[in-house]
Amino acid sequence: VRVTVTGRGSGEPLGGAWVMLRPAEDPGAQIFGELPADLAPARRQNVQGRTDREGVVELTSFSGRTCEVEVSAREYARRLVEGVQLPARGVTEIAVELGRGGTVEVNVQGSAGEPLAGREVRTRRQAASDGGSSLFSARWEREDSDSTGLARFAHLSPGVHEFRLESSRAGASSFVAFVDSESASDVWVQANVVAGETVSIVLREEPRGALSGVVTEEGLPLVGALV
Repeated sequence: VRVTVTGRGSGEPLGGAWVMLRPAEDPGAQIFGELPADLAPARRQNVQGRTDREGVVELTSFSGRTCEVEVSAREYARRLVEGVQLPARGVTEIAVELGRGGTVEVNVQGSAGEPLAGREVRTRRQAASDGGSSLFSARWEREDSDSTGLARFAHLSPGVHEFRLESSRAGASSFVAFVDSESASDVWVQANVVAGETVSIVLREEPRGALSGVVTEEGLPLVGALV
């Protein structure tokens, strides 16, 4: 498979673009829940490479299978080309144009509207129609809010993206946090990304309290109680 990557509008070849080719169908085991993008490639059969100065990369084909091609480059929006039918023999030429994408500015605020710095914001493409995403369909990005409470996501692909504040969960590993990401406490805010435009949204951090006390049995402290 020979993939040629160029910039939309200019037509200039994009050297150093990252290209991944993978079968369109998921492998046998399906994971329900979500994982960040940097974990997904390791869990799925794929071939990948970077384009040369001419914007070209050659990848080993999955002969006779329907595949998808994912392409990304610095300062360009990521693009996924689906439904690529590969023949049993020969070279398949695929041309991919990358645009600059759009920008979403997330204003992180407290319950009183004050800006909050150092808060982690995550974004993903709109979830699947069943309300969740598989291990391989989720595409995550993250940014921390600055001193003004602003987290800026640039070069997002056009379409609906979802944003939320991440919160630490005591005793939970990162894997558990992602798999259990559809709980009632998780609020996703949608933004429609348009190429060449900037959209602003607000995420508010709700105040949280703490509960403390002593567990007793017949008036004596109870050691090892599960709370």
